[in-house]
Amino acid sequence: MRTLSWWSCVVILLIAAVAPAAPIGRYRLTNAGVWADFEQLGGNKMLLPGDIIQHLDEIDPPSGMRIYDEVALQMDAMRAIGINTITHVVGTAGTSYDHPEFPNCNQGPGFGLQFPSPTALELTNLGRFLDLAASKGIKVILRLTNSQEDDLTGSATWLDAIFGVVRAHPAAVDLISFDGDLHTIDTDGDGKPDQCGGVSEPRLFLGFQSQQAQFIRWAIQRGMTAGLPPRILSAEAAIGAKVFFDQSPTTMPGAQDGHFWDTVGVEKQIFDSLGIPDAQRTYGLSFYEMSKCGVLVGCVDEPRAAWTEELADRVTQIVGAKSGARVLAVEMGNLSPVDPAWPTTRALEHLTDVMEAHGFAGGAYWLWAAPSLDWQTDPKNEQDVKLLGSTFQYTPVVRNMQDIGGFHLIAIPNGSFENGSGVPDDWFLVSSRHRAAAATPSSGKSVGSMSRIDLGQPEVPTRGTHALRLTTGDASDSSIAAWSEPIPVTPGTTYTTAMALRFGWSGDPNSAARPESRPNVSIAFDYFDAAGRPVAAHPSDVFRYFQEDATTGFGTFVLRYTPPDGAQTVRIEIGAHRNGLPQPITVDADAVR
Repeated sequence: MRTLSWWSCVVILLIAAVAPAAPIGRYRLTNAGVWADFEQLGGNKMLLPGDIIQHLDEIDPPSGMRIYDEVALQMDAMRAIGINTITHVVGTAGTSYDHPEFPNCNQGPGFGLQFPSPTALELTNLGRFLDLAASKGIKVILRLTNSQEDDLTGSATWLDAIFGVVRAHPAAVDLISFDGDLHTIDTDGDGKPDQCGGVSEPRLFLGFQSQQAQFIRWAIQRGMTAGLPPRILSAEAAIGAKVFFDQSPTTMPGAQDGHFWDTVGVEKQIFDSLGIPDAQRTYGLSFYEMSKCGVLVGCVDEPRAAWTEELADRVTQIVGAKSGARVLAVEMGNLSPVDPAWPTTRALEHLTDVMEAHGFAGGAYWLWAAPSLDWQTDPKNEQDVKLLGSTFQYTPVVRNMQDIGGFHLIAIPNGSFENGSGVPDDWFLVSSRHRAAAATPSSGKSVGSMSRIDLGQPEVPTRGTHALRLTTGDASDSSIAAWSEPIPVTPGTTYTTAMALRFGWSGDPNSAARPESRPNVSIAFDYFDAAGRPVAAHPSDVFRYFQEDATTGFGTFVLRYTPPDGAQTVRIEIGAHRNGLPQPITVDADAVR
């Protein structure tokens, strides 16, 4: 008889140590968010943030619904996926849509709240929007995009009004991000403005002494004076540009000391200058998987994934691995133009793995819904989560969001199959006699095999270099499965387990048969009580995939299940079942998490 493994001993200790009221498990990231460009349902375009606030109770003609109800419906859909955070933009808006060009640089009403004095209706509706999000279990990253940073008097009036709303709705706001730019900027160095300022991430790369960085410092200090906790006050540090990372020389007007600056380092200088303790800091990021070199001449590029890990290491070095500070991406994703060899689903999986490994809080994926159909169908753009349209259909990115937002098992032993030799450690072969959908193969026939295969260069580097391979036996009725070690669970808690699977076949002899009688790949979650016996009332949850679910390369599969009363452990079972298929089935599994 096989003795208890080290992992089984750990399981027993965890069951004994964890209080019954505390669900056993973990979220991969604290903030599973999206940049919430809410859709005008039926209009195939986004609702401008200012239009949402100003017209919250008005009927939107394409859908026939109130804008409030359109937003609420989309928040419900987000929560069903697992999204718990949204980034919502509130900008300094004008009263009309005229003269957006230099030198007026006017932002229209759809940009946000009127500058310098938001209307009473805007402030009331901003509070209602925050209450709506809180009622859905969603935290808001409020991105205050100020295109009037050189007007401190007007900015003070505008910010103070918004701070008052936030103080009245403290449960809703997870972060205020001070972004934007001066109203007009000098680009040729003659001392005279010649271009409108930006309306995105602040120019922290110009250095701590720059006017833009000093505005961020001023705004954070003003928020603290207004009674807001420093933990919710920050800005977006755009990371990824090698020239910022290297602090390369520049002649750009306004750059401190004639060179670029590391944006996270400038954030740290701002916090240091205000005396904010590490544990009360949030380092806001704009964190995209991107090219290291971009258009730089003479730069030796590297894969986006490798550059992402270097950037995360750099952020951790500046912030301090154990400082207690929070690192939160106001926006994150796969920077356009998207490399066809590195699609958004893989980029977001990798980015999530890197952020989890570095202890980052998470962030908001760019973006929920596309601004237009043309944007959505352009392959150069990263995928949105929700497809435009009055129904709720999603792109494959939704699986990433389900993975990020789900409550996962506390740990899965050897989930990427990196440990072992011919077969992976902590996984055990099960013959065709288990799950009696098929009979024992006739004498002399192979019962199939389990092996640990070398992937060489994996599709996503964080998956590791090896995977599990299962191949059914020679008989047309053969089945095979691999079991994990038992893992502790809390009954009645809904868990999410994601994994990468690769399989495919054709020739299903009876596609109209019951699912368990068709050729299939199965993922089962087997439940056991404190004595290690199957839970009689509900021993398993089984998910099956068929030839129509075949993958090109590895596909991401996300499974949700709820252990029944009495369950103390779960065992993951990956299987394949021929059920009359003329040829064997091979399934590869990796990155079980």
